[in-house]
Amino acid sequence: MEKGSPLDNTDIEILKVLAEDGRAPNTHIARQIGISESAVRKRIKRMREEKLVWIIGYGDPTKLGFPITAMIRFHVLPKALISTAEALTEMKETDYVALTTGSSDIVVRCAFKSDQGLLDFLSGPVAQLEGIVGTETHLLLHIMKRTFDLFSHP
Repeated sequence: MEKGSPLDNTDIEILKVLAEDGRAPNTHIARQIGISESAVRKRIKRMREEKLVWIIGYGDPTKLGFPITAMIRFHVLPKALISTAEALTEMKETDYVALTTGSSDIVVRCAFKSDQGLLDFLSGPVAQLEGIVGTETHLLLHIMKRTFDLFSHP
């Protein structure tokens, strides 16, 4: 186990298999890395309970009828930071909400069926939030990478 890491080498090997196929059966993972199926099951259960890993399906919004993807940077009054971020997480249009440092306070990724959908979002639910000083909207023209390979980092 790497110093300070809650994952040992076996956990990482399990995650590598799941990164290739999140639906890989535990029996397949066990065969791939040379441990028992019950050990795989227990390790995955522990990692999920400790929120070290999430196993989810992620659809490509553009292929699912939402061709407009945007990153929106929010400038927010400090007293409204948390309440604004929490409200944004509840909106169906958002799939990523993060507090940030630098020139913006919150970054949000959204997907829409049309330009009008984006305009309705900004002028409707977003405009109703108190404490927003300004926004910057960036249309994502083509997403080149959607994964994070945490196993190749030093």
